Amino acid sequence: MVDEHGRNPLHLLGLNKALAHSLTRTAESYRPHSQQRNRRYLSSGRGTFNGPGHGQRSDLDPEKVTEMVQFVLDLVLPDNASQLLAEDKNGHIPFQEVFVLWIEIVDKSALAWSSNNKSRISNAFKSKVKVIKGLLNKNDTVTELRTAMSGNLDLDDKTIVIETGERYTMPITPSLDSDNSDTVGRSGSSDEPNNTNHAFQEMIEIELPVRVSYSLHVISGILDVLGELSRRAQYRKHKDNIHYVNIPRVRAPKKKRSRRSDVSSTSFSRHQRGKNHEDDDDTSKRSIVSRNLSDISYNIEVSFASTQNAIKTLLSIDNNNDRHLVLGFSIVRRSMLHKESLGTWLSDLLQDERKDVRKRAIDYLMLLSDVLESEAEEFDSSEEMEARLNELYIAVGELDGLIPSMIGIDKKMVEEASTTPLFTKVLDGLVMTPSVAFTLFFDTLLIALCIFCLRKSADGYLLGRDTISILHWIYAVNALTFYLTLREFCKAIALVTMAKSRKLFLNFSNALNILSLVFLITSVLAIRLSVPLEVEASQNMRILITITTGLLWIRLIGMLKSINVKMATFVMAIVQISKDIFWFMVILVVVVLCFAQMFFTLLVPGNCNAESTLQNRLDCEPSEYYLKVYSVLLGDFGLFDREEDFFNARFALVVFVIFTFLIAIVLLNVLIAIISDSYEKCLLRSRHLFGRVRVLQLAEIIAIQYLFKDANSDVKAASASESRCNPSRYLSGVRNIKWTKGGSTFSLFSALAFVLWCVAEAYASSNSKTKVDNQLALSFGTIIINIFVFIVFNFFLTRETGKEGIIVNCVQRFMMQFLGRGEEAELSLGNESDDWRGRVNYLSNEMQRLNEEFVGQTREMIDESEGRTLTQMYEIETKMDRFQDNIVNQVRQLLDGSMGPECYRASTFSRSEA
Repeated sequence: MVDEHGRNPLHLLGLNKALAHSLTRTAESYRPHSQQRNRRYLSSGRGTFNGPGHGQRSDLDPEKVTEMVQFVLDLVLPDNASQLLAEDKNGHIPFQEVFVLWIEIVDKSALAWSSNNKSRISNAFKSKVKVIKGLLNKNDTVTELRTAMSGNLDLDDKTIVIETGERYTMPITPSLDSDNSDTVGRSGSSDEPNNTNHAFQEMIEIELPVRVSYSLHVISGILDVLGELSRRAQYRKHKDNIHYVNIPRVRAPKKKRSRRSDVSSTSFSRHQRGKNHEDDDDTSKRSIVSRNLSDISYNIEVSFASTQNAIKTLLSIDNNNDRHLVLGFSIVRRSMLHKESLGTWLSDLLQDERKDVRKRAIDYLMLLSDVLESEAEEFDSSEEMEARLNELYIAVGELDGLIPSMIGIDKKMVEEASTTPLFTKVLDGLVMTPSVAFTLFFDTLLIALCIFCLRKSADGYLLGRDTISILHWIYAVNALTFYLTLREFCKAIALVTMAKSRKLFLNFSNALNILSLVFLITSVLAIRLSVPLEVEASQNMRILITITTGLLWIRLIGMLKSINVKMATFVMAIVQISKDIFWFMVILVVVVLCFAQMFFTLLVPGNCNAESTLQNRLDCEPSEYYLKVYSVLLGDFGLFDREEDFFNARFALVVFVIFTFLIAIVLLNVLIAIISDSYEKCLLRSRHLFGRVRVLQLAEIIAIQYLFKDANSDVKAASASESRCNPSRYLSGVRNIKWTKGGSTFSLFSALAFVLWCVAEAYASSNSKTKVDNQLALSFGTIIINIFVFIVFNFFLTRETGKEGIIVNCVQRFMMQFLGRGEEAELSLGNESDDWRGRVNYLSNEMQRLNEEFVGQTREMIDESEGRTLTQMYEIETKMDRFQDNIVNQVRQLLDGSMGPECYRASTFSRSEA
């Protein structure tokens, strides 16, 4: 039976404010969680609940909540389990409506505002929800309420009363009554009145209302007991050695909030079993019970996971104890395993300017990985677990802006997130996609070709070779430079547009790429205008080409470190070692300067003012002694003449001995120790370093792919209906593209860059020093190459993602081999047990191995003990069932007159003797 709003008694229990506040702690009941005794929910001992969370303190008394959950389960089990999934007219299941309304209030009143705004929304929750005052009548029994839910009892009956005399109503419109006990948030000062003048003077603080905590407590307890009942039914089925009865799960379409199973006809009562039922029918019923209990839990989880911004709001709770408590609820943890709980809010938290908000987003990713491991045993089968986890991995990987948003956060946070099992799996899937592998392969290849072509043109220029051959290589460099220019500008637009922050583009790696591109363009232009070389190349030209070559090689190494874990370890180790030896280098420079000046003072010749030979002039220069001391530092001890220098100045020999002892024995060994420790630290953190580098690289690629995201679906739809051999399908796809702001900006810049490039090529051809016969053809060829590069680059941006071909598959297989792994991820160095990775790593692995062995042995002992206990409980329950059925049959026979009083007394005596 339901009321006018479609709510059954379970809905009303969740909406009862007085009931929620009656479960709060008193001063006497506030005692540690470890001293609270456990309660069994069902009289038959079929389920237990130790209280949600991990020992955190809350405003609710766990013992009272335990009694409440026991009452609810006795109310719905065994005959009305389907009432747990009953939806009211608003589409809410029991104990969900208060939670949903609180989420809506917080989302609309607080989280929608900018982080720079201030707000105070005291009593917003109370003004939104008009509370139903009243408790269940103490004379109400579970049987009467079951009858009410079955439709045989009118809700207006006196067995359920309202203290105010009102009907069960819950209007959505705001009310004028106020209550300070239930609020969405509170401000820093409670003395100021709640008015609009102070609307933007104080930062909102989100609190956890008692009624929301009450709803999550109760529904978490219900899920725990249902899970335990399902596991016990599964254990009984396997104990009887009966094959599992495959009962398909009935699910509603994806558009609905929850998924239902037909459980209304399932009975959980032993009293409804006939005395002639066979063991196989009993086992089949246990399988059906287990499956339907799992379906009920699954649909409850989906209903809560489908609440928009639920996890985001829970992460925004200010009180750490309340936030940790609510994230420990079973309903919250299991809802995280559903893809419906994800959303773009995760990217918004990562892009927030406040560090604590970004830290909570990283904590969520780590918590989600922990939930994936701890809740794996709750699945009915390994296939179901794998399918559910794959859906979650795909959903996380497809979140808009998630990977690019991680560029702007702290390095430590990126490393923590990238090494979690969840994010590692997501990154593995992204790296193995054809589009990412194709992009990494050709970016690396084109940079290598650019270095090769630049060196061929520079070598020909410096050696004075044929002008035509030099121009050939310069035109090749022009085409590659044009591609790199488009690539950098596209990356800049994509990162700024997608992540909405210019800080993401302004980092050292991107600055180095832009600097190398600027030097490359300058070098190519200088060589082009200087050909043919009439005189020897100037020193400035040589310096320019030298710096350009070095920057391009550094860029190539930067590409390689993001696709191979060992390469990343070496490169990042060099960077880390350079940071660690900074203060050592300071001391070393001081020592070199000190001894160089001391040697100059002792060994400088006395005839430096007179004309002398070249060697004497060098001995008179102070800079020469700096070079000599540095050479001695590297091991060249022959620069000082023993007979001339040390014979005339005996004290110089003493200084030389002190210098060599200090440098060769002390400082060099200190340097070796620092580098050794730093390298071991890098090996120990190799997964973290590689994860951070890979996140940065994938963020750039994914941002570029999403630059034309809206266009992909249109191109796909336009080209799907036409023949593959029809060239017009590409033109129709281009016409149907809905250009985004970033895509339009990039397209305009590309067209402008192409026009400017053609004008510059024409100007360079007309103003060259020498006229070459086929120079016009070479210039026209350069324009054709640039057009080809422009078309290919835009085609790969707007092509259908995931569309594979022969070339793409070959490139993907090659990249997988270069990555050092195939289908299975081998990103962790811990899998390579034969490699020595330092003392610290070895000790860490040994401690981890011993800990895992101890945990495994302890878990086996616990499982064995639980198995014996469950076996004994199952045998006792079976005997009790048979004994109960025997008693019922004898009573029926006695009532029917088929057994006399003497026979009944004899049977009773025999049972008492037994």
